[in-house]
Amino acid sequence: SGDPMGQYNPTAYTTLHAGIKVISLDLKARKGQERLHRELARTDVLLTSFRPSALAKLGLTWKALHKAYPALSVVAIVGAPGVAP
Repeated sequence: SGDPMGQYNPTAYTTLHAGIKVISLDLKARKGQERLHRELARTDVLLTSFRPSALAKLGLTWKALHKAYPALSVVAIVGAPGVAP
């Protein structure tokens, strides 16, 4: 499957993602959650476009992430007004 954004303009996508590691995970599965937390333990910034309610269902609220990874910065891109995490 991969990142669908690469289908719109592959050349620009490749240029913008040079040196960036993109990982696709099933966060509803235990293995996906385990991999996410292994990655977060060594990550500086988490960029997400999930709805705040979806993050809460996955146990990935700002409070939970900050408690587990105090140095992690989270950037949440929300397309509609949402409830603050």
